[in-house]
Amino acid sequence: MKYLKILFTFIFLILLSTVTICINAQTTASATEIAEIQKLLDKIKELKDAGKANDDAEIVKLANEAIVLTDKYYKIPDDNLADKDPPGVGKAEPEYDPTYNGDGKASKSGKKVKVKLGLPAFSSPGWLASTKKHEIVVHGGQAATDRWYNDAKGDEINEVEAYDGELADSTKSGLSQAEIAELL
Repeated sequence: MKYLKILFTFIFLILLSTVTICINAQTTASATEIAEIQKLLDKIKELKDAGKANDDAEIVKLANEAIVLTDKYYKIPDDNLADKDPPGVGKAEPEYDPTYNGDGKASKSGKKVKVKLGLPAFSSPGWLASTKKHEIVVHGGQAATDRWYNDAKGDEINEVEAYDGELADSTKSGLSQAEIAELL
């Protein structure tokens, strides 16, 4: 039994290192690119402050534009997404979901994931990039390698791995100290 615990711990650490390496392979957006994304997020905030609903057509349009730019500037891979358009279509991946109240949520679809992004994911360019990496790269990687667990303990393991990946990549994502503290 002790051997199995040691083996499980060793395998878990190797998998965790692999996820961290995969996430760290992503690039950091330039200051100009971050400012371009931030401009869209500021417009979303202005509309929300003016009383617009989450499903307002302009908010949906701006959110999806921010997703496209985040993909482009942070070079977030979409290999693990179940719902993606053919190359060159330019659709936001995944789309903003005005009915979802969280940052992001991945659901398994075969060996890929379907992802929702809620309005809280759009608090900063770094937070949006980090949320997408959490859901698409880490949880998508778990689905692709049959490490998607369906029980409470397994779900906690998946989340620990995803948050560890976000923390390891926090500098490249450009997260603030407050955002990093939120991940802890």
